[in-house]
Amino acid sequence: MTAPEIISLVLKVLSYGFLGYSILYTTLLVTYVTVGWITLYVRRHKRKFKNFLVNDIFVPISIIVPAYNEEMTIVGSIKSMLKLDYSLYEIVIIDDGSKDQTSQKIIDEFQMHRIYRPIHKMIKCQTEEYIYETYTERVPITLVRKKNGGAKADAINMGINVCKYPYFICVDADSILQANSLREIVAPVAEDDAVVAVGGAIRILNDVTIKEGIVENYRIPRKWLAALQVVEYDRTFASAKFFFNKIKGNAIISGAFGLFRKNVVIDAVGYSSDAIGEDMELVMKLSAFCIEHGIPYKIDYIPSAICWTQAPENLRDLRSQRNRWHIGMRHNINKYRRMILNPRYGSLGSFTLPIFILFELLSPTIEVLGIISVIAGLSVGAISIMPVLILTGAYALFGIFSSLVAFAAGVQSFDMKLKIDDAVKVIGCCLYEYFFMHWYLLIVRFIASYRSTKKRVIWKSITRKKID
Repeated sequence: MTAPEIISLVLKVLSYGFLGYSILYTTLLVTYVTVGWITLYVRRHKRKFKNFLVNDIFVPISIIVPAYNEEMTIVGSIKSMLKLDYSLYEIVIIDDGSKDQTSQKIIDEFQMHRIYRPIHKMIKCQTEEYIYETYTERVPITLVRKKNGGAKADAINMGINVCKYPYFICVDADSILQANSLREIVAPVAEDDAVVAVGGAIRILNDVTIKEGIVENYRIPRKWLAALQVVEYDRTFASAKFFFNKIKGNAIISGAFGLFRKNVVIDAVGYSSDAIGEDMELVMKLSAFCIEHGIPYKIDYIPSAICWTQAPENLRDLRSQRNRWHIGMRHNINKYRRMILNPRYGSLGSFTLPIFILFELLSPTIEVLGIISVIAGLSVGAISIMPVLILTGAYALFGIFSSLVAFAAGVQSFDMKLKIDDAVKVIGCCLYEYFFMHWYLLIVRFIASYRSTKKRVIWKSITRKKID
């Protein structure tokens, strides 16, 4: 073969390989959505005949709220937690050396008083500066101001050291828990002693009206950037969690809302101080720890335990968030690479991690190289335009269809009322995501693929709105 023929053959193989990869990825999304829709449908109909929780059983829970420069949202967030439909819990706020008035806002609002007591550090973390408490509310609130540890993980470790109950929940300071969220997320623990962690569902708070933990008015966010994340969360995050939960291969519990058994986390030495993407890192650590020590364990996901959180509304914040997510995934997969394709670690090692590597970690590089190959192949006549258009169109249609079905399933299952203009906006979001946002985030993730994971981990602040 001549050199031009070899080049043409290589471009043809790369181009059609990339197009095949794209169809395979879309097929995976359709599978996620199908499993998610069936699961939600079954759960919804079961709830008509069965109460998932025994109402008089309350597992004691500590709510840990790590905070850094959250003066805008922290008071509103705590007030919402005080209205939860649950009998036995405490709230522990860890101010990780904020530069604003986060601690003072809490102290003033809840009339807290300073106490002096030692903290038994079962997990390593930075030292405390002062401790405040109040018992004037319906549940006890503790505030610990500590030396900045550089990252959320260190703040949560302090919270674990301080909290007094056997199970703890991590909640972001810009989030609101739905009133029944604790009842829902604790259900697997009441049913199965092997449960060491439970993930809740994350929904977008922007422009949603919530009073005392109850959704009064649901609507799609006014700003397009936040609106498209509603669709993205339902399709990529929620649906995927249903799928991995079914095969017992959960690798991530959102840092915004997750329940953990305290003694197992302490035995596993808590969150790693160098963690990038601490939510994935802890789940991977707990899975590896339990398997390697012969401890029966289960990690569950409960879609009816809902946490509402603020989504980025500008490109700078979104870029920062997705950059952190991608670097975190790369860091954690590399850290626990011993689990990859290792049958000892069950479906997590044999299926979930390979899927993450192929369709998440490597996808930016594969897409960029694939697009270059297709353009080059078309320019030299190595491939025909018609198959490219057909496969690209199929990829787009399947992707948009998956997004719409996933969103519709979520709306129906949680009995949310959707206005006509919001429904139209969802369709627009699907098109907007495919023709613009997908390619923007592709560039962000591609750059993140080649950034160092050795840089010191730091808190990242995004623009917040006050929580009423």
